[in-house]
Amino acid sequence: MDGRTKEDIVTPRQRQSFIDGLNANRIDNKEHHGGEISILCPSCAPDHPGNKRHTLSINSNNDRWNCYRCPTLKGRKKQISRLLDILKLGHLLSVFDEEEVLVEDDSLAKLKRRMIFGVPEIRIMEVSPLVLPDGYRTDWNGSMIGESLLKYLTVNRNLSLEDIARYKIGYSLDGSHAGGVVFPVYLNKKLRFWQVRRVIMRGNAPKYDSPKAGRRSVMFGYDEITTKSVNIVEGIFDKIAIGDGTVALLSKDISEEQIGLLGAKSIETVRVILDGDAWKDCKQLARTIANKLWSAKLVLAHRLKFGVDPGMLGRDTMNSIVETVTIRN
Repeated sequence: MDGRTKEDIVTPRQRQSFIDGLNANRIDNKEHHGGEISILCPSCAPDHPGNKRHTLSINSNNDRWNCYRCPTLKGRKKQISRLLDILKLGHLLSVFDEEEVLVEDDSLAKLKRRMIFGVPEIRIMEVSPLVLPDGYRTDWNGSMIGESLLKYLTVNRNLSLEDIARYKIGYSLDGSHAGGVVFPVYLNKKLRFWQVRRVIMRGNAPKYDSPKAGRRSVMFGYDEITTKSVNIVEGIFDKIAIGDGTVALLSKDISEEQIGLLGAKSIETVRVILDGDAWKDCKQLARTIANKLWSAKLVLAHRLKFGVDPGMLGRDTMNSIVETVTIRN
């Protein structure tokens, strides 16, 4: 077995999955006999524009890789991070959890297995047991506060009664969240997070409240995503206004867990839309997604007019874009 373990050897099906992973990252490749996969070397190919030979060879049976045209470009096992950097796939290192990075077998075999499985591990931080905040209720006509908050949602925020029921939006009449609208956030149909937006302020209570843990591992509207294209927005009102095919991060940046959630659905097209005065954040968020989401083929940053947010525009948001930037790896 020349030093190889059973785990190092991949099956033909796994090898094909590895090639599919390279294709997903737009890396030109060819499959050969003996478990070899060759690609156009990104290091020396630019110096030979007339020569399209796939000189960088990766042997999927023994984890060796080398370019026969670059004398120093070769390695195996522990040099995997160097290969990733050369292939401009350094972002794939982020899919390794901390324990895996520290152990000895962070090898090409592991990279292949990660590509085969296709997505980062999804670690969902949850409050257990997680319950809705004190006084949560949905009988909007059962109190004057409820009627006032319902008017705020339907008149000021343009939500329909169907949307309110669909997302199980409620309000709190008593307790520490009194006067606030409650937005439950579900993942795989389980309550993972909630956010309270106070409309009727009392004392020095903050405008927003939520559990201390969980926000970075959920997306509002995630369970509704059924295609390989998604719109990314910041707030819950933005998501509801634009409608299907949209998720809210509850933030202007994205976490590793949220990247993993997008990868779990093999998202290929991402459109990032933030408030018009957050154009810099919008482009940065799009770059992060392009660098870390391995399944992404097209990432776009959309700019709205200054002072305008998607929640104002609703279904017309996509027709109100004043600038679009395609983010490239």
